[in-house]
Amino acid sequence: MDIENKKFDVIVVGSGIAGLYSALSLKKFGLNVVVVTKDKVDETNTSLAQGGMAVALSKEDSIELHLKDTIESGAGISDENVVRILVSEAKKRVEEFIKVVGIQFERKDGEFDFALEGGHSLPRILHIKDKTGEYIQRCLVEKALHENLRIVENAFLLKIITEGNCVTGIEIILNGKRVKMFSDNIVLATGGSGQLYKITTNAGTATGDGIVIAYRAGAMVSNLEFVQFHPTAIILPDGRVRLITEAIRGAGAKIINDRGERFICKYDKRCELATRDIVSRAIYLEMQNKKTHVYLDLRSVSIEKIKKEFEGFYETMILYKKDITKNPIEIAPAAHYMNGGIKVNEFSQSNLEGLYAVGEASCTGVHGANRLASNSLLEAVVFSSRAVEAIVNGVKWKGLRLGKRDLVNPHIDLKKLQESIKTIKDMGELKEMMWNNVGIIRERKTLEEAILMVKKTKEKINQQEKILDKKYLEFINMLDLSELIASAALIREESRGCHYRKDFPNEDEKWKVTINFVLQ
Repeated sequence: MDIENKKFDVIVVGSGIAGLYSALSLKKFGLNVVVVTKDKVDETNTSLAQGGMAVALSKEDSIELHLKDTIESGAGISDENVVRILVSEAKKRVEEFIKVVGIQFERKDGEFDFALEGGHSLPRILHIKDKTGEYIQRCLVEKALHENLRIVENAFLLKIITEGNCVTGIEIILNGKRVKMFSDNIVLATGGSGQLYKITTNAGTATGDGIVIAYRAGAMVSNLEFVQFHPTAIILPDGRVRLITEAIRGAGAKIINDRGERFICKYDKRCELATRDIVSRAIYLEMQNKKTHVYLDLRSVSIEKIKKEFEGFYETMILYKKDITKNPIEIAPAAHYMNGGIKVNEFSQSNLEGLYAVGEASCTGVHGANRLASNSLLEAVVFSSRAVEAIVNGVKWKGLRLGKRDLVNPHIDLKKLQESIKTIKDMGELKEMMWNNVGIIRERKTLEEAILMVKKTKEKINQQEKILDKKYLEFINMLDLSELIASAALIREESRGCHYRKDFPNEDEKWKVTINFVLQ
């Protein structure tokens, strides 16, 4: 495929729901669009999403109730104006998505069969068993092939090319060679960063490349301290980590310890249906303080219901010879979702003209300090659609309007540590360090140590010869993003949503702010 030095109307980077849906929608308007993705087209976080898409469509539900649940989950950091756009446009955007992609969500007696997940006041999750993301990804890829959408696989994003404050193209590594492609419209849909952590539900591609590459180009990044950990993951005998959808708890599964106690209720009156940050932290604290294992107990859920509604989970358990009808299964929290990312406005526009960010790589302001379950696929559809409309209609670049409660590049005070700071040898050591130092429970000493370890490692790497190796480049990106996450976590001296500081265990009104970084 001849793409080198070619100019396109739009370059989309990433092939999950946000990337492929943006590209398909743009192509519909006759634009010359190309999608570049760093692995195979279906190697995405989207394909692993189990829950579904939260939409207020039932008679009992309402836009206001969905808004309330989202704001409450976001712990005071969500941008209410942007959340209102999300929930108000949800019905229209999801209907368009269903029509374009051809997806068929579960129905019962002709009506949508909504699932219930933590933090939601009532069932509102559109789903396809517990394989929603897998089906969405498959339908998107089939549609892309049918529409002859131009897709370049195994293309690693190296940099975003700019002139002044405007983007003009990208540089990728393709077949071991540097290749430049040009466009005045770049849509970044590069996904999240769960691979920064030792235990994660994310695809192997989720190393946060797009976020940190945009930052290096001058894009503002925001809310990076709010890394969401999913409370229920199972580490399989072969070492793989598998997410267990939250909807199983909505169906009646319980979380217990070695003594058979439902300890979650001590932390929140909603018990297993509390928001993810609360449940993850409760499990982690129970494991650390009580030296206990934690289990998901499905014995009160009928096997017929599990087979019908949670097919993927049931098939996995059969494959690994685990009898969930008789024995609870051991679980642990896992890094799952980046609430922060490239800061964008309501049209997915960053502070760099021509650079859009959609999906998990973006920070729209919807999720705040903690994402409400199944709002991410919806956000991807709503704000990809808005980015497309802005590009097609030539919406004037609005840039970002920072408010009074936006902190930009706040000072980081690193206290001198007595211990000698070690360098990080490889990706495995980095993941271990992030899990221990910048994980579910944080404190000043370990955060400072994390930042200094990364800085020292980067100093050492800067003295070495640069190589065009994918794993090496991912490691560099992960180091840079790890430093940003740890820095934001050190600055925020309180506990809010996904961010919990052992040395500042309470929420503090003065920290009802947004922490932003932009390269100077």
